[in-house]
Amino acid sequence: MRKRAGALLAVAGLVPGVLIGVLGPSSTAAVAASDRAVSGQAPGAVVHDSVHTFLGGAIAFSRTDAWTVGWFGIDSSDANSESLHWNGRKWALVKTVNEGLTVNGLEGISATSPSNMWGVGWLFGNCFIQHYNGRKWAAVKCPYHGIESQLNGVSARTGADAWAVGFVWPESTQIAFSEHWNGHAWAQVTTAPVTGSFIELDSVVDLGPGNVLAVGSYETKSHGSFIKHQLAEHWNGHAWRRVSVPGVGKASFLSGVSGKTSAGVTAVGAATIGGHQVPLIERWTGSRFVRVAQPVGSGNLDAVTVLGKRNAYAVGQTGGRATLVEHYNGKRWSRVATPSPSDGSFLAAVAAVPSGTFVVAAGWHSPDPNENPLILQGNGRSWRITRS
Repeated sequence: MRKRAGALLAVAGLVPGVLIGVLGPSSTAAVAASDRAVSGQAPGAVVHDSVHTFLGGAIAFSRTDAWTVGWFGIDSSDANSESLHWNGRKWALVKTVNEGLTVNGLEGISATSPSNMWGVGWLFGNCFIQHYNGRKWAAVKCPYHGIESQLNGVSARTGADAWAVGFVWPESTQIAFSEHWNGHAWAQVTTAPVTGSFIELDSVVDLGPGNVLAVGSYETKSHGSFIKHQLAEHWNGHAWRRVSVPGVGKASFLSGVSGKTSAGVTAVGAATIGGHQVPLIERWTGSRFVRVAQPVGSGNLDAVTVLGKRNAYAVGQTGGRATLVEHYNGKRWSRVATPSPSDGSFLAAVAAVPSGTFVVAAGWHSPDPNENPLILQGNGRSWRITRS
């Protein structure tokens, strides 16, 4: 499922499978757009003069140091990346590198420390990578071989080992795409072959040398309709190989993965069962993914963070378009009560400190015809909106 990118395509009125990069150069409108405070908003709230804002990645170092990234724009032709920093009191915009007037956005973020953060996404005609050194964001070359490419997720393990995944069009067919950072440069790494259409990886977790997992989806055509399928791949130090996923429902996809060698790996997404979409949670056994029980009967999960064997959070949207947060306590997943704007909300990212006493979930809500940023924070007992 192309998450924030899909939202951009919807804004443009395009069909799924059409890449962002073909939408054309941006105008000066988003570059010139100013931010203004609005009375009555949550503490630290800022709204753009633009009408579409999507947050798609999050990290948390402490109660006074957290980040989320995404993009904003009046329409698909002038989208620009953005990052927000939490200092313990409010969220503040931190300038990203927007490549002049070129349409671009960020989809994911990962870090080894506050002075070594990576943001990935899309740029007109290319994938997009930015690095934060503790003072400012800087663009880093993203090599690829194809017509268009996009990165959806990134996982940094050390200063010399990070992976990013997404999709690329080498000719006329979209295939999965991965890049590896070796401490000096990013290099494209060939993914496992998949027979299908609209093949992409949405999320990745770097567990160590020769042990990287990535998840996403692909589609096959049946009786004139495209059917979405889960996709999972494992890097063994030499090559990407497909790994087994459970057959669930008529259609299914995976959009988030997280874990540690000591705590296990969990992937999330959704499946179509009985004519409606239900959240999907799967556990990595070391050789394959297996489905585990979760309590919500309608909706989907988009992101997950695993803190330990007895502590994990997953976020997304209910079938009623409300915020959805689920928590794992070591025995079972349960839904957590969270606030939700009445106009429809979606959570696309989640991050937490190791103890789980400070959790950030980011996404957007939809006051027609706009999309506004949405950030929730939890402390292990209750949740509140800190930006909307």
